[in-house]
Amino acid sequence: MALQYYIKDSNEAVIIDDKPFAGGGEGGLFNIQSPSRYLNHVAKIFHLNKRKDQQREDKINYLIENRPTFEYNPSHQPIIWVEKALYDERGDFVGFIMPKATGEKLEILCSPRLPKYLGGEWKRLAFGHEDAMRLRMKVCY
Repeated sequence: MALQYYIKDSNEAVIIDDKPFAGGGEGGLFNIQSPSRYLNHVAKIFHLNKRKDQQREDKINYLIENRPTFEYNPSHQPIIWVEKALYDERGDFVGFIMPKATGEKLEILCSPRLPKYLGGEWKRLAFGHEDAMRLRMKVCY
């Protein structure tokens, strides 16, 4: 059974899977079923004991209102950022929507050898390349 939440400013319903595909100490990540424009996004739904924290809701709304821009290429955002806050049917804050990250897990940069299946664009991060350590540190930063 799918779960339904709402985008407060438009009162638009957002339908998500009933089970998270990932989770952590603050909440779970859920695939979005509809509306279709959010199919490449995820919903982070905070655990019940984290939702009542007004500072958490204020922080999410601040992030939405103060999205960073990147002057060198304003049409491309190289980071995942919060897009919309989500609320339940009573209007209580529950979480947010953000783009779904795809690609390799960056934990692979913690190992001394990069997996062989990675494409050529990863070669400059392999130890032995003169700039590998600096580039790995830059990614971590």
